[in-house]
Amino acid sequence: MLHITNGDSVSIEGHCVPWRDILHDGPVPRTGSLHELSAIRARFLAEEGYGSYDSLLNSFRERDASLHHEGEVVLWFEHDLYDQLQLIQILDWFHKHARPVSLIQSDTYLGPMPQRQVMALLPTRRPVTAAQFDAASRAWLAFTSPDPAALPALDRLEALPYLRPALQRLLEEYPSPFNGLSRSQNQILRAAGAGYRSRPSLYRAFSRREDPVWLGDDPVFKRLESLMPAAITHAFEVTAFGRQLLLGRARLVTPRWIGGVEIKANDSSRAVPTLPPA
Repeated sequence: MLHITNGDSVSIEGHCVPWRDILHDGPVPRTGSLHELSAIRARFLAEEGYGSYDSLLNSFRERDASLHHEGEVVLWFEHDLYDQLQLIQILDWFHKHARPVSLIQSDTYLGPMPQRQVMALLPTRRPVTAAQFDAASRAWLAFTSPDPAALPALDRLEALPYLRPALQRLLEEYPSPFNGLSRSQNQILRAAGAGYRSRPSLYRAFSRREDPVWLGDDPVFKRLESLMPAAITHAFEVTAFGRQLLLGRARLVTPRWIGGVEIKANDSSRAVPTLPPA
């Protein structure tokens, strides 16, 4: 039995492969193969300081090769955006390769659980259904599309109950019509404005506004740095321009990717910030 989960912190008995990719950050364009996308992701993560390109690429190659496991494959994923993006990528691969796979979906965080509590969930695994494969593949296709309207157009996601709210949260990372910032950047700017003067305290203030929490501290600090020095000083104080942003009297769009969509500096484009009704 092969277990695939979101990262190294989940304590699972047996052969376990952590997926180890922050798909909510950086380019995730539509590619012809997982092999090609893994090279793109390794390059981005290396440029962001998460390791050397060669070591990251080798890790991805080993991870990707595990998908060809001949025995039972069990996926363990949580309800937050970080996990749901990994889940749809993996399910899309199994769908395209017509391979059966089982799924455990958790509405609590697996990492803090003791191993015996995690393994107690194993009997709850269920084979992935045709409806779940379909929802995942359509969502992955939309996420990797260069068209910002692709995600908001998604419907029929009920087979994966945590996917819709996760994607709705992702859409909130597009430039706000209020000031051009993403929701994450706005939360960081408000935390600095409220007097939080260290990275740990800013991260805690940020996370209190997220349910479920989906961003680790490094991605939050990358967003903090995107606001420096124009809106936040290196002493974590809000600048005059930052105060104008908080009031909606100024606009700042920083370069970033959301799946297959590249947002350039001062780009005025944005996606419709809602998904269709369930």
